[in-house]
Amino acid sequence: MAKQTIRLEEIGEVTLQKRRNAVNLRISLSSEGKVNVSMPTCCPYEEAIKFVQAKSEWIINHQQKIKKRTYVFTPDDELKIREYTLVLRKGVERGKCKSGLEGQNLVVVYPPDLGYEHEWVQGFIRKNVIELLRMEAKFYLPYRVEELAKKHNFTYNRVFVKNLKTKWGSCSAARNINLNIHLMRLPDELIDYIILHELAHTKELNHSKRFWDILHRIYGDASIIDAEMKKYRVDFLE
Repeated sequence: MAKQTIRLEEIGEVTLQKRRNAVNLRISLSSEGKVNVSMPTCCPYEEAIKFVQAKSEWIINHQQKIKKRTYVFTPDDELKIREYTLVLRKGVERGKCKSGLEGQNLVVVYPPDLGYEHEWVQGFIRKNVIELLRMEAKFYLPYRVEELAKKHNFTYNRVFVKNLKTKWGSCSAARNINLNIHLMRLPDELIDYIILHELAHTKELNHSKRFWDILHRIYGDASIIDAEMKKYRVDFLE
């Protein structure tokens, strides 16, 4: 369907998208704070713009919250992705980003005219980090689940590796285990804890006393490691 992209003072870029199934005007913000407006096909763009302007205080408030929680990659970063470390380098070509693996480094070269803090450059870095997390997770996590399941006598069905936004992992009633690619940012002990946490759910789906008894038999006091996990954010890079 038809759409327009405009810029409004203070708010920034706004995308107005006409949709056949839209009944009312609806505003949503991307993870970068960009404004998207869903609108009925019969609604004039001018009306949608007035709607956005009327909601400007709400939009700016939420954009500020997003900005505060969005991670900014810098050349001083020591972001570890299991076997790799992120390295940012200033390039010589204007308007062009490059990336590649060099030994145990994920190297991202950013253009001198934009700098590493530019929104587009940060998006490029984030995309490459996510892809490396996904690659590492697909290689390591299914193998580690199989190892730990055999060691502790758990039975599961399948392992799915996903870019989850709110959870480190989950286990379905069918004993399918979902694991977050962002586990690749954690120490090995905590990766194992999440895997065993989900394997324990193959025997007890809820967090009952029986569930914690299963984990306590493995860890002694699983609550200590559970508390350690709270130091890490699932949405760290969002």
